[in-house]
Amino acid sequence: MDFVEGAPSSTVDIPEFLKSFPKLSTSDSSANLDSLPNGAKVVATESLARKTSSSHYTLADMLKRSDVTSRWEDGRVVNEYRRIIRDIIEVLFQLELKDIRSGYLNDDDIVIIHGRAKIPYFAKPCIETKLSSYRQEFKSLVSRIIGENAAIVELVHFYGTIDNLGMTFNDLWYHPLLQSSNERYFFPLDAWLHLQYERRLTWRNMYQNVANNDIDINTIVGKSNYKAFKSVLLKKTKKEGAYKNNALGVFDYSRYILENVNKNVDKDNERISTKHEVEEELTSLFPTRLIDLYEFLYYMGISMDSLGLRRSM
Repeated sequence: MDFVEGAPSSTVDIPEFLKSFPKLSTSDSSANLDSLPNGAKVVATESLARKTSSSHYTLADMLKRSDVTSRWEDGRVVNEYRRIIRDIIEVLFQLELKDIRSGYLNDDDIVIIHGRAKIPYFAKPCIETKLSSYRQEFKSLVSRIIGENAAIVELVHFYGTIDNLGMTFNDLWYHPLLQSSNERYFFPLDAWLHLQYERRLTWRNMYQNVANNDIDINTIVGKSNYKAFKSVLLKKTKKEGAYKNNALGVFDYSRYILENVNKNVDKDNERISTKHEVEEELTSLFPTRLIDLYEFLYYMGISMDSLGLRRSM
């Protein structure tokens, strides 16, 4: 993986942790590896020079310019920070594939280039040095970026997912907390298509047993700000019977809303104009709906890569 793909080669600060090291020669890097302190080695993903730029700075510098609250908007991680966290996850996943699971992950070592996070160098201390796992380093890093808030269920779940060693960093990349509005909209639709095609005979019963239950769908939808949400529920209930009051019922209702939300209103001024509004309203009514689905897909051993999610970074 090219960690600095598309980055100019003349406008990035050397990270702080490298400044105490002898200067590396790009013409004979192997000769330099034995000269670092304490038996340490440096893995360079690509050579970078020492010149500052308004579009190139460290994550540490970026975090100093704002507080945690400004990195959230309407209960969602601001896109700029969501992308940075995902960029870091991609790097850590590549290390995970190489069975490199411990090391340093410092704000000063992460370079932001045109709004995207790059980690141009990794310091590899001598074998006797005890290191934190990259998972714990990553969890601390995320906490410094977007904080901790027990009222945001997806954030709490995300931190718990980091601690789950069965979840790869690739799984973390797809977590609902980090999905764009477009991804969040299509996630249930893509998942339903996959489940119907691959697990047609078994998945519905299993979903009821795995995901959270005891959800009063009628009462919750009755609190919606949109008439269309109530109309869809009423029409579907009259035609096919009530939704199950559990996570499967929420999944079914969500999918039906996404496909039919504007088909059940007569007046143009009652229509919901954007996918973003539909997705936000669904999540405000059912805050755990996407993490329930995410957990279920993991339980079923279904890779998020196989869903063909319609990404919008």
